[in-house]
Amino acid sequence: MNIAILCYHRLGGSGILAHDLGAALAKTGRHSVHFVGLEPPFRYLDNDNENVWFHKIELKEYPVFVYPPYTLSLASQLASIIDNNDIDVVHSHYAIPHAVAAILAGNIAKRKIRTVTTLHGTDITLIGSHPTFKNITRYTIEESDVVTAVSSFLKDRTQEVLGINGDKIEVVYNFVDRDCFNPDLKYWCCHKPDPNRKIIAHASNLRPVKAPLDVIKLFAAISKATSFETELWVIGDGPMQSKMMDLCRELKIKGKVKFLGVRTDLGRILTCCDLFLLPSKEESFGLAALEAMACGVPVLASRAGGLPEVIKHDVSGCLMNVGDIETGTILGKRLLEDQGFCDSVINEGIRTAFEGFRQADVLKSYEALYRG
Repeated sequence: MNIAILCYHRLGGSGILAHDLGAALAKTGRHSVHFVGLEPPFRYLDNDNENVWFHKIELKEYPVFVYPPYTLSLASQLASIIDNNDIDVVHSHYAIPHAVAAILAGNIAKRKIRTVTTLHGTDITLIGSHPTFKNITRYTIEESDVVTAVSSFLKDRTQEVLGINGDKIEVVYNFVDRDCFNPDLKYWCCHKPDPNRKIIAHASNLRPVKAPLDVIKLFAAISKATSFETELWVIGDGPMQSKMMDLCRELKIKGKVKFLGVRTDLGRILTCCDLFLLPSKEESFGLAALEAMACGVPVLASRAGGLPEVIKHDVSGCLMNVGDIETGTILGKRLLEDQGFCDSVINEGIRTAFEGFRQADVLKSYEALYRG
């Protein structure tokens, strides 16, 4: 089967899932995968599979337009890609703009295609719920041949926000690539920190919805409460980084916080860590938490969105209410100091990552949806 995948190329769960899914499909030898966009997706440069291609969308400046018409350019060029590469399925990650472009391209192309749309969260909770985009978001979902959501929470939210019939949406969870995220990577750890220092980590695109200032507050409070020396590693970048740095100076912890930037070797970094923080205001799934669990790192996350579908409180991780720094401090301290509890959480987290969110099961689900 020839599959075209549309996704955002920047750091984020949707682009990561889109790339990892495409790479895994190509590795089976049953499919050719064509990524289409302005830039290759995050982690694409690590891919050397001969069944994977990237098609760059070219934007042309038009004097009559204030902004380049990306969706129209994508639809027009995608139609040619469909015809020239005998594409059978276009899998769009995000309804806006990718599913819109896929539907247009399908109408333009000379070849019948199947359109699959995966909802990841902000395309519904932020963009799709806005009055100026609600109608077109609903339209793309209704016109797609198949629609999936990465959690039951997101499926329910889509029904609530857009009035979509629940039968239209199927829940297909995210997964982690075991080759890139597993506890054994600690033997190739890219950092060699002080063994007596506890490393606390956070990874995201540092947008407000990720509550990055709460990451700093949590770290400062846990650091003060525990008997261990601690250090915070912030992985990724985004619009809130400067405010995070300001807060570090204000709390006098600047020397204990390292901003590592965007990294493609996240698994090796995570295996060096002792605790992972994800206190987001909302998460449709929480892929970063699952990746940390797969690496044998205990996770402290917010009880928000789809995270309770990934983490069972006090079993495979710990959950706190959004913004509850006091409770988060108590839970974080316990995960660092109670070795028996920590070991139990780590073991259950690893089991959950590889048995509850098995890559083979996700591939099988998508292949069935592609075939119809």
